[in-house]
Amino acid sequence: MSKIFVLGASGYVGGALADFLAKEGREVVRMGRAGCDIIADLRFPEDIPYDILQRDDFVIVAAAISSPDACKNEFDSCWKVNVTGTGRFIERCIEGGAKVLFLSSDAVYASDPGVVYDEDSDVDPRYPYGKMKAAIERKFISNSAFKALRLSYVFSADDRFTKYLMQCAEKEETVEVFHPYERNCVSLLDVERAISWMLGNWSCFDSGVLNLAGTELVSRALFTTAFSDVLGAGLRYEIIEPPSGFYDSRPSTTCMSSKFLYDLEIVQRGSFREKLAEILEVR
Repeated sequence: MSKIFVLGASGYVGGALADFLAKEGREVVRMGRAGCDIIADLRFPEDIPYDILQRDDFVIVAAAISSPDACKNEFDSCWKVNVTGTGRFIERCIEGGAKVLFLSSDAVYASDPGVVYDEDSDVDPRYPYGKMKAAIERKFISNSAFKALRLSYVFSADDRFTKYLMQCAEKEETVEVFHPYERNCVSLLDVERAISWMLGNWSCFDSGVLNLAGTELVSRALFTTAFSDVLGAGLRYEIIEPPSGFYDSRPSTTCMSSKFLYDLEIVQRGSFREKLAEILEVR
């Protein structure tokens, strides 16, 4: 059986993926900077022990400096990790015969107002984090051993905003939300399902890219209202101004869809409220 190496297994998405795939009975090897089976630091990609890879193993690249503000304010050091180190890591994995599933982002699109982006849309990032993800996609997208999953905002019981809502509900505090700030949020459960599907259908999925996006464009206000309705929390919210420079490193709105995700039944269609309820039921 092929092994599945998860780089970034000590992080939010990578750790959840490693746990999910292990529960499916797959042989998972956790890679990361600490607390993993294999220590792997993308600042020093040549120090990673690539000889453990065998032909037809899978490598999921879930490690990155993902803070848009860090990518803007510390561009050179973030580029070293997100592009230089990540690119060398992927090269070495493919040279060893592995297939690489790269977790990209909706930030690779221009995020122009009123435009819905799908897998055929041009990659034209306007912000540093998106430029870094796009650089990796462009380098490897023509290689059959590489596929990119473009993630919208991934929500779960453990994402930062949902944890903030839970805290406000417990303390009966008013939620403060930025507006506009809208994404086609996708549940962590659907991300896990899509990756499991991709691992089993690699050769029959012709596209090098799959967008992971929910069916609705979700603002923070809508997110709060849905959360309150699902839990019966009676949450109140107020719209506040984001800090100065907030939109200098991220778009206010990115509307992303997928040509494949639902039509191929990789995951099931459902409203944001339904997906949120599913997440909160299993927490």
